Amino acid sequence: MTKKEVLIKARLLQNKLGKGWKIKVWGNLGWQYHVEKGCISVMPSGSDSEEYWCLISDNIKDASFGTSAFNYSFQDKDPQKVVLEGVKIVKKYFNKISTINDFVINIKKEFKKQEDRL
Repeated sequence: MTKKEVLIKARLLQNKLGKGWKIKVWGNLGWQYHVEKGCISVMPSGSDSEEYWCLISDNIKDASFGTSAFNYSFQDKDPQKVVLEGVKIVKKYFNKISTINDFVINIKKEFKKQEDRL
């Protein structure tokens, strides 16, 4: 695809997602693109694909590649669905981390109590 064709596809994706989504286009063995808003980036699954996937970065201000990120293989033709599913997956992940963190806090409290008894 030419840069012009990629820009057209990027604008179409941007319009499907709504206000506030920024287009990023770059050359890397052909022209590539994604749209991003805050820490969320949406891109096509492949150069000729009509499906999208989502990357959610742990850097709230930057969803660029190369930052630590949560990404997943859920793909769909509807980019809004891809974003919503991605957010759902990240929420589950953080709920698990929260559960583990609570467990660790309780273990530390128990260890402290045992230590105080000695």
